[in-house]
Amino acid sequence: MTPQETALLQNAGETFIRNASVMLLIAIAYGIYLLTAALALSSLLRPRDYEKSIAIWTLLAAICVTFMVTTAYCAVYFAIVFGLMRVSLVENILDPLATRFALAGQSIQGVSIAQGWLGGICGFILLIGDATTCWRAWAISFEHRKPVYGIFLLFLSGLGCSIGYNVLNTPPPPFIFTGSALWILQLLGLILPLTTNVFATALIGYQAYKYKGFVKATLGRPGRSKAAKIMMVLTESGCVYSIIQAINVTLILTDDAPLSSPQDQATRLWGQLTLFVSAMLPLVIILIVSHQRSMTDTIRGSDIPASVSAQFDAGTHISFAHSPAGTGRVGFQPSKIEGEGMVSAGSVVDSSVISPAGDTATRSA
Repeated sequence: MTPQETALLQNAGETFIRNASVMLLIAIAYGIYLLTAALALSSLLRPRDYEKSIAIWTLLAAICVTFMVTTAYCAVYFAIVFGLMRVSLVENILDPLATRFALAGQSIQGVSIAQGWLGGICGFILLIGDATTCWRAWAISFEHRKPVYGIFLLFLSGLGCSIGYNVLNTPPPPFIFTGSALWILQLLGLILPLTTNVFATALIGYQAYKYKGFVKATLGRPGRSKAAKIMMVLTESGCVYSIIQAINVTLILTDDAPLSSPQDQATRLWGQLTLFVSAMLPLVIILIVSHQRSMTDTIRGSDIPASVSAQFDAGTHISFAHSPAGTGRVGFQPSKIEGEGMVSAGSVVDSSVISPAGDTATRSA
Protein backbone atom coordinates (compact mmCIF):
# COMPACT_ATOMS: atom_id res chain seq x y z
CA MET A 1 0.00 0.00 0.00
CA THR A 2 1.40 3.37 -1.02
CA PRO A 3 1.77 6.27 1.45
CA GLN A 4 -0.99 8.11 -0.41
CA GLU A 5 -3.41 5.21 0.08
CA THR A 6 -2.46 4.95 3.75
CA ALA A 7 -3.24 8.64 4.21
CA LEU A 8 -6.56 8.21 2.41
CA LEU A 9 -7.58 5.33 4.67
CA GLN A 10 -6.58 7.30 7.75
CA ASN A 11 -8.64 10.29 6.63
CA ALA A 12 -11.56 8.00 5.81
CA GLY A 13 -11.43 6.48 9.30
CA GLU A 14 -11.46 9.93 10.92
CA THR A 15 -14.36 10.97 8.69
CA PHE A 16 -16.47 7.93 9.62
CA ILE A 17 -15.73 8.42 13.33
CA ARG A 18 -16.83 12.06 13.16
CA ASN A 19 -20.00 11.14 11.33
CA ALA A 20 -20.71 8.26 13.73
CA SER A 21 -20.60 10.60 16.73
CA VAL A 22 -23.03 12.98 15.04
CA MET A 23 -25.31 10.09 14.07
CA LEU A 24 -25.41 8.92 17.69
CA LEU A 25 -26.45 12.38 18.86
CA ILE A 26 -29.10 12.60 16.12
CA ALA A 27 -30.52 9.20 17.08
CA ILE A 28 -30.81 10.21 20.75
CA ALA A 29 -32.22 13.65 19.96
CA TYR A 30 -34.75 12.23 17.50
CA GLY A 31 -35.95 9.73 20.11
CA ILE A 32 -36.52 12.58 22.57
CA TYR A 33 -38.23 14.54 19.81
CA LEU A 34 -40.62 11.67 19.09
CA LEU A 35 -41.55 11.38 22.75
CA THR A 36 -42.12 15.12 23.01
CA ALA A 37 -44.25 15.14 19.85
CA ALA A 38 -46.37 12.26 21.14
CA LEU A 39 -46.98 14.03 24.45
CA ALA A 40 -47.84 17.30 22.70
CA LEU A 41 -50.31 15.56 20.38
CA SER A 42 -51.85 13.75 23.32
CA SER A 43 -52.25 17.07 25.12
CA LEU A 44 -53.97 18.67 22.14
CA LEU A 45 -56.19 15.69 21.30
CA ARG A 46 -57.33 14.71 24.79
CA PRO A 47 -61.08 14.97 25.48
CA ARG A 48 -62.19 18.47 26.45
CA ASP A 49 -65.42 20.18 27.27
CA TYR A 50 -65.37 22.32 24.16
CA GLU A 51 -65.05 21.92 20.44
CA LYS A 52 -61.55 22.19 19.04
CA SER A 53 -60.93 25.67 17.68
CA ILE A 54 -59.12 26.82 14.57
CA ALA A 55 -56.07 27.48 16.76
CA ILE A 56 -56.00 23.83 17.85
CA TRP A 57 -56.17 22.55 14.28
CA THR A 58 -53.48 25.04 13.23
CA LEU A 59 -51.19 23.72 15.97
CA LEU A 60 -51.88 20.13 14.91
CA ALA A 61 -51.01 20.96 11.29
CA ALA A 62 -47.82 22.73 12.41
CA ILE A 63 -46.77 19.71 14.49
CA CYS A 64 -47.34 17.37 11.54
CA VAL A 65 -45.31 19.56 9.16
CA THR A 66 -42.51 19.91 11.71
CA PHE A 67 -42.49 16.15 12.27
CA MET A 68 -42.23 15.41 8.55
CA VAL A 69 -39.40 17.91 8.01
CA THR A 70 -37.42 16.69 11.04
CA THR A 71 -37.90 13.04 10.10
CA ALA A 72 -36.84 13.75 6.51
CA TYR A 73 -33.68 15.45 7.77
CA CYS A 74 -32.73 12.48 9.96
CA ALA A 75 -33.42 10.02 7.14
CA VAL A 76 -31.34 12.06 4.68
CA TYR A 77 -28.41 12.36 7.11
CA PHE A 78 -28.32 8.61 7.76
CA ALA A 79 -28.69 7.90 4.02
CA ILE A 80 -25.68 10.10 3.27
CA VAL A 81 -23.43 8.46 5.85
CA PHE A 82 -24.38 4.91 4.89
CA GLY A 83 -24.12 5.82 1.21
CA LEU A 84 -20.56 7.01 1.71
CA MET A 85 -19.64 3.81 3.49
CA ARG A 86 -21.31 1.56 0.93
CA VAL A 87 -19.79 3.17 -2.18
CA SER A 88 -16.30 3.69 -0.75
CA LEU A 89 -15.86 0.45 1.21
CA VAL A 90 -18.21 -2.17 -0.28
CA GLU A 91 -18.71 -1.35 -3.95
CA ASN A 92 -16.05 -0.76 -6.63
CA ILE A 93 -13.49 -2.81 -4.72
CA LEU A 94 -11.31 -3.28 -7.83
CA ASP A 95 -10.86 0.45 -8.32
CA PRO A 96 -8.06 2.43 -6.63
CA LEU A 97 -8.94 4.01 -3.27
CA ALA A 98 -8.86 7.54 -4.66
CA THR A 99 -11.35 6.57 -7.38
CA ARG A 100 -13.67 4.84 -4.92
CA PHE A 101 -13.74 7.86 -2.62
CA ALA A 102 -14.35 10.19 -5.56
CA LEU A 103 -17.29 8.02 -6.68
CA ALA A 104 -18.66 8.03 -3.15
CA GLY A 105 -18.56 11.83 -3.06
CA GLN A 106 -20.39 12.05 -6.36
CA SER A 107 -23.07 9.59 -5.21
CA ILE A 108 -24.22 11.82 -2.33
CA GLN A 109 -24.24 15.21 -4.01
CA GLY A 110 -28.02 15.35 -4.49
CA VAL A 111 -28.99 14.24 -0.99
CA SER A 112 -26.29 16.47 0.53
CA ILE A 113 -27.99 19.50 -1.05
CA ALA A 114 -31.35 18.39 0.39
CA GLN A 115 -29.75 17.91 3.79
CA GLY A 116 -28.28 21.41 3.65
CA TRP A 117 -31.67 22.97 2.87
CA LEU A 118 -33.34 21.05 5.70
CA GLY A 119 -30.77 21.27 8.47
CA GLY A 120 -27.65 23.08 7.34
CA ILE A 121 -26.27 26.30 8.80
CA CYS A 122 -29.31 28.20 7.50
CA GLY A 123 -31.65 25.20 7.21
CA PHE A 124 -35.42 25.35 7.36
CA ILE A 125 -35.63 23.41 10.64
CA LEU A 126 -33.95 26.32 12.40
CA LEU A 127 -36.77 28.55 11.14
CA ILE A 128 -39.24 26.50 13.22
CA GLY A 129 -37.78 28.02 16.37
CA ASP A 130 -37.95 31.50 14.83
CA ALA A 131 -41.60 31.03 13.87
CA THR A 132 -42.35 29.84 17.40
CA THR A 133 -40.65 32.97 18.73
CA CYS A 134 -42.95 35.18 16.63
CA TRP A 135 -45.97 33.17 17.75
CA ARG A 136 -45.05 33.67 21.41
CA ALA A 137 -44.71 37.42 20.96
CA TRP A 138 -47.96 37.70 19.01
CA ALA A 139 -49.91 35.63 21.55
CA ILE A 140 -48.85 37.74 24.51
CA SER A 141 -48.46 41.27 23.13
CA PHE A 142 -51.93 41.72 21.73
CA GLU A 143 -52.08 45.33 22.97
CA HIS A 144 -48.65 46.32 21.62
CA ARG A 145 -48.59 45.18 18.01
CA LYS A 146 -45.97 47.57 16.63
CA PRO A 147 -43.01 45.86 18.35
CA VAL A 148 -44.40 42.52 17.18
CA TYR A 149 -44.45 43.77 13.60
CA GLY A 150 -40.75 44.56 13.97
CA ILE A 151 -40.13 41.01 15.22
CA PHE A 152 -42.00 39.60 12.22
CA LEU A 153 -39.88 41.81 9.94
CA LEU A 154 -36.72 40.37 11.50
CA PHE A 155 -38.10 36.86 10.99
CA LEU A 156 -38.94 37.48 7.34
CA SER A 157 -35.49 39.01 6.80
CA GLY A 158 -33.86 35.92 8.31
CA LEU A 159 -36.06 33.72 6.14
CA GLY A 160 -34.99 35.60 3.03
CA CYS A 161 -31.31 35.37 3.95
CA SER A 162 -31.65 31.63 4.59
CA ILE A 163 -33.30 31.05 1.22
CA GLY A 164 -30.71 33.20 -0.54
CA TYR A 165 -27.84 31.41 1.19
CA ASN A 166 -29.16 27.96 0.26
CA VAL A 167 -29.77 29.03 -3.35
CA LEU A 168 -26.21 30.35 -3.75
CA ASN A 169 -24.83 27.37 -1.84
CA THR A 170 -26.32 24.89 -4.34
CA PRO A 171 -23.98 23.20 -5.13
CA PRO A 172 -21.62 24.14 -2.27
CA PRO A 173 -18.42 25.93 -3.32
CA PRO A 174 -15.04 24.73 -1.99
CA PHE A 175 -14.69 27.84 0.19
CA ILE A 176 -16.76 30.78 1.36
CA PHE A 177 -14.58 33.85 1.06
CA THR A 178 -14.93 36.63 3.62
CA GLY A 179 -16.96 39.52 2.20
CA SER A 180 -18.59 37.48 -0.56
CA ALA A 181 -22.37 37.49 -1.03
CA LEU A 182 -22.57 33.94 0.28
CA TRP A 183 -20.56 34.89 3.38
CA ILE A 184 -22.80 37.90 4.06
CA LEU A 185 -25.99 35.83 3.68
CA GLN A 186 -24.58 33.15 5.97
CA LEU A 187 -23.71 35.78 8.60
CA LEU A 188 -27.13 37.42 8.41
CA GLY A 189 -28.81 34.00 8.43
CA LEU A 190 -27.10 33.33 11.76
CA ILE A 191 -27.46 36.76 13.39
CA LEU A 192 -31.05 37.64 12.44
CA PRO A 193 -32.72 34.58 14.05
CA LEU A 194 -30.79 35.23 17.28
CA THR A 195 -31.84 38.90 17.19
CA THR A 196 -35.45 37.90 16.56
CA ASN A 197 -35.56 35.62 19.58
CA VAL A 198 -33.79 38.14 21.86
CA PHE A 199 -36.23 40.93 21.00
CA ALA A 200 -39.28 38.66 21.29
CA THR A 201 -38.13 37.34 24.66
CA ALA A 202 -37.45 40.87 25.89
CA LEU A 203 -40.94 41.93 24.81
CA ILE A 204 -42.55 38.98 26.60
CA GLY A 205 -40.45 39.64 29.70
CA TYR A 206 -41.63 43.26 29.67
CA GLN A 207 -45.24 42.10 29.41
CA ALA A 208 -44.68 39.68 32.31
CA TYR A 209 -43.18 42.50 34.40
CA LYS A 210 -46.17 44.77 33.75
CA TYR A 211 -48.54 41.92 34.47
CA LYS A 212 -46.80 41.24 37.79
CA GLY A 213 -47.35 44.87 38.75
CA PHE A 214 -50.98 44.60 37.71
CA VAL A 215 -51.46 41.52 39.89
CA LYS A 216 -49.84 43.30 42.84
CA ALA A 217 -52.09 46.32 42.37
CA THR A 218 -55.18 44.13 42.07
CA LEU A 219 -54.49 41.88 45.07
CA GLY A 220 -52.64 44.42 47.18
CA ARG A 221 -49.56 42.19 47.35
CA PRO A 222 -47.41 40.08 44.99
CA GLY A 223 -49.15 36.99 43.64
CA ARG A 224 -48.96 34.34 40.95
CA SER A 225 -51.80 33.48 38.59
CA LYS A 226 -51.95 31.01 35.73
CA ALA A 227 -51.42 33.85 33.26
CA ALA A 228 -48.30 34.96 35.15
CA LYS A 229 -47.00 31.37 35.21
CA ILE A 230 -47.32 31.01 31.45
CA MET A 231 -45.74 34.39 30.76
CA MET A 232 -42.84 33.24 32.95
CA VAL A 233 -42.62 30.01 30.93
CA LEU A 234 -42.43 31.89 27.66
CA THR A 235 -39.74 34.20 29.02
CA GLU A 236 -37.74 31.25 30.40
CA SER A 237 -37.92 29.24 27.19
CA GLY A 238 -36.90 32.26 25.15
CA CYS A 239 -33.87 32.92 27.37
CA VAL A 240 -32.72 29.29 27.17
CA TYR A 241 -33.16 29.18 23.39
CA SER A 242 -31.32 32.50 22.99
CA ILE A 243 -28.35 31.12 24.94
CA ILE A 244 -28.29 27.97 22.79
CA GLN A 245 -28.47 30.05 19.61
CA ALA A 246 -25.71 32.40 20.80
CA ILE A 247 -23.36 29.50 21.53
CA ASN A 248 -24.10 27.97 18.13
CA VAL A 249 -23.45 31.23 16.28
CA THR A 250 -20.21 31.79 18.21
CA LEU A 251 -18.94 28.28 17.48
CA ILE A 252 -19.71 28.55 13.76
CA LEU A 253 -18.17 31.99 13.28
CA THR A 254 -14.99 31.10 15.21
CA ASP A 255 -14.53 27.55 13.89
CA ASP A 256 -11.27 27.69 11.97
CA ALA A 257 -9.80 24.69 13.81
CA PRO A 258 -8.50 21.59 12.00
CA LEU A 259 -10.81 18.68 11.29
CA SER A 260 -11.36 16.29 14.21
CA SER A 261 -10.10 18.89 16.69
CA PRO A 262 -12.19 19.41 19.86
CA GLN A 263 -13.52 22.74 18.60
CA ASP A 264 -14.45 21.28 15.23
CA GLN A 265 -16.32 18.39 16.84
CA ALA A 266 -18.00 20.69 19.36
CA THR A 267 -19.28 22.85 16.50
CA ARG A 268 -20.76 19.83 14.74
CA LEU A 269 -22.45 18.40 17.83
CA TRP A 270 -23.75 21.71 19.14
CA GLY A 271 -25.16 22.53 15.72
CA GLN A 272 -27.20 19.32 15.78
CA LEU A 273 -28.36 20.05 19.33
CA THR A 274 -29.51 23.53 18.27
CA LEU A 275 -31.34 22.00 15.33
CA PHE A 276 -33.41 19.63 17.47
CA VAL A 277 -34.05 22.22 20.17
CA SER A 278 -35.50 24.44 17.45
CA ALA A 279 -37.71 21.59 16.24
CA MET A 280 -38.86 20.74 19.78
CA LEU A 281 -39.44 24.32 20.95
CA PRO A 282 -43.12 24.57 19.87
CA LEU A 283 -43.81 21.11 21.31
CA VAL A 284 -42.26 21.97 24.66
CA ILE A 285 -44.21 25.23 24.87
CA ILE A 286 -47.44 23.39 24.09
CA LEU A 287 -46.74 20.92 26.90
CA ILE A 288 -45.78 23.52 29.48
CA VAL A 289 -48.66 25.84 28.63
CA SER A 290 -51.04 22.88 28.69
CA HIS A 291 -49.87 21.99 32.20
CA GLN A 292 -49.53 25.68 33.13
CA ARG A 293 -46.18 25.20 34.85
CA SER A 294 -42.84 27.03 34.79
CA MET A 295 -39.39 26.41 36.25
CA THR A 296 -39.81 29.32 38.63
CA ASP A 297 -43.20 28.04 39.74
CA THR A 298 -41.74 24.59 40.35
CA ILE A 299 -39.02 26.05 42.57
CA ARG A 300 -41.01 28.67 44.46
CA GLY A 301 -44.60 27.49 44.18
CA SER A 302 -47.68 29.64 43.85
CA ASP A 303 -48.37 32.15 46.58
CA ILE A 304 -51.90 33.15 45.68
CA PRO A 305 -54.55 31.66 47.97
CA ALA A 306 -56.74 29.11 46.26
CA SER A 307 -59.93 31.15 46.63
CA VAL A 308 -58.35 34.30 45.21
CA SER A 309 -56.46 32.36 42.53
CA ALA A 310 -59.59 30.66 41.26
CA GLN A 311 -61.46 33.95 40.97
CA PHE A 312 -58.51 35.77 39.42
CA ASP A 313 -57.61 33.05 36.92
CA ALA A 314 -61.17 32.88 35.67
CA GLY A 315 -60.47 36.21 34.01
CA THR A 316 -56.84 35.64 32.96
CA HIS A 317 -57.36 32.67 30.74
CA ILE A 318 -54.27 31.60 28.80
CA SER A 319 -54.57 28.17 27.23
CA PHE A 320 -55.36 26.40 23.99
CA ALA A 321 -59.07 26.50 24.77
CA HIS A 322 -61.80 28.94 23.92
CA SER A 323 -61.54 32.13 25.96
CA PRO A 324 -64.20 32.85 28.59
CA ALA A 325 -67.59 33.91 27.36
CA GLY A 326 -67.78 37.48 26.24
CA THR A 327 -64.14 37.98 25.34
CA GLY A 328 -64.63 37.19 21.69
CA ARG A 329 -61.24 35.48 21.45
CA VAL A 330 -60.22 31.96 20.67
CA GLY A 331 -56.90 30.32 21.39
CA PHE A 332 -53.75 31.25 23.24
CA GLN A 333 -54.04 34.76 24.59
CA PRO A 334 -54.74 36.76 27.73
CA SER A 335 -58.29 38.00 28.06
CA LYS A 336 -60.25 40.40 30.21
CA ILE A 337 -60.29 40.61 33.97
CA GLU A 338 -63.72 41.34 35.31
CA GLY A 339 -64.10 44.99 36.18
CA GLU A 340 -60.48 45.88 35.35
CA GLY A 341 -60.33 46.07 31.55
CA MET A 342 -57.57 44.51 29.49
CA VAL A 343 -54.32 43.21 30.90
CA SER A 344 -51.27 45.13 29.63
CA ALA A 345 -49.50 42.57 30.42
CA GLY A 346 -33.51 27.36 14.91
CA SER A 347 -23.70 21.11 9.73
CA VAL A 348 -23.60 19.12 6.87
CA VAL A 349 -22.47 15.51 6.82
CA ASP A 350 -18.70 15.32 6.82
CA SER A 351 -17.45 13.89 3.55
CA SER A 352 -14.18 15.80 3.38
CA VAL A 353 -12.14 12.70 2.71
CA ILE A 354 -14.38 11.87 -0.23
CA SER A 355 -14.71 15.40 -1.53
CA PRO A 356 -12.15 17.94 -0.28
CA ALA A 357 -14.80 20.65 -0.49
CA GLY A 358 -17.12 18.85 1.89
CA ASP A 359 -16.06 20.58 5.09
CA THR A 360 -14.68 23.87 3.89
CA ALA A 361 -17.96 25.31 2.72
CA THR A 362 -18.71 26.45 6.26
CA ARG A 363 -15.35 28.15 6.76
CA SER A 364 -14.10 31.55 5.73
CA ALA A 365 -10.93 32.04 3.75
